[in-house]
Amino acid sequence: MKHVTNLPATLLRPVFLLSGLCALACIPGILAAERFGWSERPFHAAQFLSALVCFVGSLGYLLMARHRTDTPLRVLAVTAAVLSGSYLAFLAWVIARIDFSGM
Repeated sequence: MKHVTNLPATLLRPVFLLSGLCALACIPGILAAERFGWSERPFHAAQFLSALVCFVGSLGYLLMARHRTDTPLRVLAVTAAVLSGSYLAFLAWVIARIDFSGM
């Protein structure tokens, strides 16, 4: 039996891995920006976009690679989906709770 590569899953693997690493790499940047008084906006924007891409990419990878048996990557994709999804859910919860009456 010939091994058939699932092209979308192969393409989504580096997407969720690199965007997850980018989201994690923004954390020390945000801390350094706070410490030195720099603007944190670019780091927050990059972290939000990276978490969004990581969430969509990891869910897409899990959907496209559901018949594959590469267990370490599946565990990593589930972990990335849970962590980035919880970050996005927390961000949505905070934004929904903002009180604009004092502005």
